[in-house]
Amino acid sequence: MCIRDRYAEAALKVVGEGYDALKFDPFGIDIDGVWRYPSRNLTSDRAKLAYERIKAVRKAIGEDVDILIEVHGNLGVSSAIQMGKQFEEFHPFFYEEPIDAMNVECMKKVSENVNIPIAAGERLYTRYGFRQYIEKQALDILQPDIGLAGGLTEVKKIADYADTYNIHIQPHNCIGPIATAVAIQLDAAIPNFIIQEWSPYRPSNIYNLVDNPLEHKVKNSYITVPDLPGLGVELVEDAVKKYSTVIKIK
Repeated sequence: MCIRDRYAEAALKVVGEGYDALKFDPFGIDIDGVWRYPSRNLTSDRAKLAYERIKAVRKAIGEDVDILIEVHGNLGVSSAIQMGKQFEEFHPFFYEEPIDAMNVECMKKVSENVNIPIAAGERLYTRYGFRQYIEKQALDILQPDIGLAGGLTEVKKIADYADTYNIHIQPHNCIGPIATAVAIQLDAAIPNFIIQEWSPYRPSNIYNLVDNPLEHKVKNSYITVPDLPGLGVELVEDAVKKYSTVIKIK
């Protein structure tokens, strides 16, 4: 089976389990099946491979399932625009980090030239790091990571400010059950929430760190916000003790 068809097969598995949206990086794995990020100036073979993967997934899952394209900030501006224009025909839900998010003007150039909602923000910190993106309206969807951007209170402030510009929020998730639980609480408290990232396919030992992993309570792509105290999950001490924590003090 070629790599393109493997993407389609994986997408069908996700949809078969009741999900109506899925995210993947069509650039990350090269033609030999090795995880190797592309160059900023995308080569024609990697460009064609990414296009064919998106095309195969869309054909396999149909038009009613949302495709979210992840790029991990690896492309240069020109390549990001060129690929974004090609991806438009597949109607992606968003185009995530088509370029490195450290330069707002470059991201704005991509946004202005690609007719797909642009998402980014997992590498930005506090409301001050997001301010220029919000005020310049360089992004359609902000993705603050609650664990990096300043916690629940700070990300709530980011979301409220973004709402004054009609910008949506999709909290970035470091793919752990506690991160998911925190994000779900935020989602329920902001008016501009649009979609939540999580992964149901991590090793079981990750989910065993808490007593009530929300990832296992998903039904048809939705999670019910828990009404339990706190975040709705508790650490399982015996599970946590299996992992050592090392703090290096200089």
